Amino acid sequence: MKVHEAIARVVVAEDCGPLFALLGDANYMLLAALGDRGPRVIHGRNEAAVIAMADGHARATGRTALATITCGPGLTQAGTSLVAAARNASPLVVLTGDTPPHWPIKLQLLDQRRFVEACEARYHRVAGLDTLAADLAEAFLAARLLRRPVVVSLDLDLLDRDLPDGWTYAPSAGLHAGPPVLRPDEGAVDDLARALASARRPLLVAGRGAALAGARDAIRGIGDRTGALLGTTLLARGLFEGDPFDAGVVGGYASSATRRLVGEADLVVGFGAELGTFTTMGMTPGVPTVRVDLAPLPWPSGLPPGRLVQGDARETARMLLERLPAGGASDAGFRTEATRTALAAPVPLPARPNDGADPRRLMLRMSDALDGPTVVTVGVGHFASFPAIYLDLPPGSAMRFCLQFGSVGQTLPVAAGAALAEPHALHVCVEGDASLMMNLQEFETVARHAIPLTVLVFNDGGLGAEVHKLTGKGLDPTVARFAVTDFVAVARSFGGDGATVEHEDAIGDAIAAARRAPGLFVIDARVSPTTASDPYRRSHMGLPAESPLVQGRLVRRT
Repeated sequence: MKVHEAIARVVVAEDCGPLFALLGDANYMLLAALGDRGPRVIHGRNEAAVIAMADGHARATGRTALATITCGPGLTQAGTSLVAAARNASPLVVLTGDTPPHWPIKLQLLDQRRFVEACEARYHRVAGLDTLAADLAEAFLAARLLRRPVVVSLDLDLLDRDLPDGWTYAPSAGLHAGPPVLRPDEGAVDDLARALASARRPLLVAGRGAALAGARDAIRGIGDRTGALLGTTLLARGLFEGDPFDAGVVGGYASSATRRLVGEADLVVGFGAELGTFTTMGMTPGVPTVRVDLAPLPWPSGLPPGRLVQGDARETARMLLERLPAGGASDAGFRTEATRTALAAPVPLPARPNDGADPRRLMLRMSDALDGPTVVTVGVGHFASFPAIYLDLPPGSAMRFCLQFGSVGQTLPVAAGAALAEPHALHVCVEGDASLMMNLQEFETVARHAIPLTVLVFNDGGLGAEVHKLTGKGLDPTVARFAVTDFVAVARSFGGDGATVEHEDAIGDAIAAARRAPGLFVIDARVSPTTASDPYRRSHMGLPAESPLVQGRLVRRT
């Protein structure tokens, strides 16, 4: 058996779902050996997109995803996607190769370890044929337990070598039962319970870590006993939907009522939440903060030093509940009729613009049009404010944000990977026109593989964030504008379909057409290029902006 045939057996044995791939010198023999016997292979058009697809699959399933790309320039193409996956704590294994030092042609030679580690991923180089099975199993185990990307490299001249007869591989799942639930220090939990009991108006903020840990009910119980207001980070949006004291997303995307209430908090406790600068916007400077999380922040965050209670979000919340006195707090802290009234108050929309679809009303009309489980994956840019604030989803749905590393251009492949993992839902990728241009070639990948994905493009003919920032500074924004692209025509040229939306009232028909589409469907929304989002009006233009609390609420949709 050849080494590349053995690696094909490993891919089958690890059972990670689809294999996301782009062929090159490091993997063409592997993919040939897999043939039709292995997992479904999704062939991407760019290495960065291939890794981002695997990242999206891992985000959707929580399980280890698998990708393979070539070495040298293939690996460097994937740098941004590796950093984003690492910041997201996505478990994925990337199979690649390396140019042997003794090869006379060194055109693609690179110190790959330094590059991968600079991308905050883990680098595993296969030491030799004698350790091939152990090295590969260790890589898959590390990805699952450490929840980070692991790049596995094997010298190219080893791929066609022969292995001894009887070579076997034991899948990594049999090496470890799974990560233990980290139980926090008893004394730290006692201290936090006393702080919560003595706080006048505590705020509980749940992040993605709390959602993944299943801590929702325990955190709600803490709120009931302490009179706390409930909120989430953007990545956990909608976690407490239906609770009368759910303030929704806190921070930069918060509703007007939430911003006012959050400013009254005298203690902030984050469960599985970074409590970063954007999340803590509007909180009183110097307010005591406590982070309940599995580990300290893994990268320099610039955050103020709050207390860390190291532990699993659900386990820590459960222990807190045991220490807090039973009985409700319906008339204490934030649990008042005044809070209910503030959260339920409607906010009138600004006047409709006359130079394109109103992005606020576009999201509200889309909320009315959606029916059934929907997964919305939102990218990075000015446009992201509109779904974050104004889009309401049906029960059983999810909204995910590709904010890690703050990189534009990641959303299309991440959404494609997620769509493969969750075929039961309507998948909508929300992206800006400039961002979409960075991975436009993956339209062809989605169409070729018949991946059921709807792409909603906020098409304002420019780099929207820079246009509004330049405008706010009194500078000429034309440097950030360009011609409007016909994305529906592009989609059709790649084998997909789509619809152009020039008025927000047309989004319902477009969503209905997307549901009938077998694969790629692009909704090219020609939105107003002069309409700034509420956060941008406040932060970059010094203008007042009132935002409603839309998620799970009936709002004035006029």
